[in-house]
Amino acid sequence: MSELSNKKILMVSYTSFIQKFYQTLPREIARAGGAAVEVLVPPYWKEIWSGGKKWLEKSEDPFYRLHVGRIFFPGNLHFAFFRERLASLLKGLQPDIIDLEDEPFNAGSFQMMWYRRRYTPGSKIVLHASQHQFKHYPPPFNWVERYVLKRADAILVRNSMARDVLLRKGYRGILEIVTHGVNTEAFAPRKASALHRELSP
Repeated sequence: MSELSNKKILMVSYTSFIQKFYQTLPREIARAGGAAVEVLVPPYWKEIWSGGKKWLEKSEDPFYRLHVGRIFFPGNLHFAFFRERLASLLKGLQPDIIDLEDEPFNAGSFQMMWYRRRYTPGSKIVLHASQHQFKHYPPPFNWVERYVLKRADAILVRNSMARDVLLRKGYRGILEIVTHGVNTEAFAPRKASALHRELSP
């Protein structure tokens, strides 16, 4: 039996789970682990470089429940946080695990720690970190980072450099290196001859 069997997991993402390609992650966690998975995403994310909006590509999935909530500052991960749905979800679901795809120094991470304390103190919070350069952030980001690092139960880092940065900053919780996955069906070796014909004018 999986360690996740009968667990309630809330996965929160500002960007990735908006795209259908990335929604395989909560689906596979629900299928393989036997957990009850719920996902919270904004209706869209603003692409800073293009000025356009990336809209949520689907509204439901047979393996998990999808919730949509508006956010403040769509398009800026440092400032983005939910303006609705998060508090009611935490109060109603009382998740065992909250998986938040956000860096420790972002406003969304501060919001999650504060809401956990207020609405669901028994939940464990897992964050994600990719920052691999040691930086001294200006206020309020350094205050947010210190607050969050003292309270995060686990952080998934993308490489050993990101892990070392968090250790240097004094994080003492669970640290695991989990790289970005690759869909081997979409990204598979192809025969050079066929590829050459496709690319040739």
